[in-house]
Amino acid sequence: MKKSKLSDHIAEDMFTKCIEEMREPITELSKKYPVDIINSAMLELALRMLLMRTGTTSTLHMFSSAVATILEKGPLVEAYTQDNELDEVDWLENGSLIKPTLH
Repeated sequence: MKKSKLSDHIAEDMFTKCIEEMREPITELSKKYPVDIINSAMLELALRMLLMRTGTTSTLHMFSSAVATILEKGPLVEAYTQDNELDEVDWLENGSLIKPTLH
C-alpha cells in the first residue's frame, strides 16, 4: 500500500512539473494565436494521443471524468475569475501553477 501512495506522489509531482514547464510555450503561443485556438488544439492533441495509446473506450472514460470535473468545479473557477478579472493568459503568466489543481 505504501508503494501505491509513493507512486501517486511521484506521479502528482511529475504532473505538477509538467504543467509548470508548459507555461512558457503556451504563453508564447498566445502571442501568435487566439486563446480559443490554443485551447482547442491542446484538447484535440490530448484526445488523439489518448486514442492512440488507450483506445476509444478508455479515452471516453477519461474524457467523461474530465467533463464531470468541469461540471463540479467549473462554477468555482468561474466565480474566481469573475472576482479577479483574469483571463487565461493573465493566469498563465502570473498565476501559480504549482498549487493543487482542480482535477
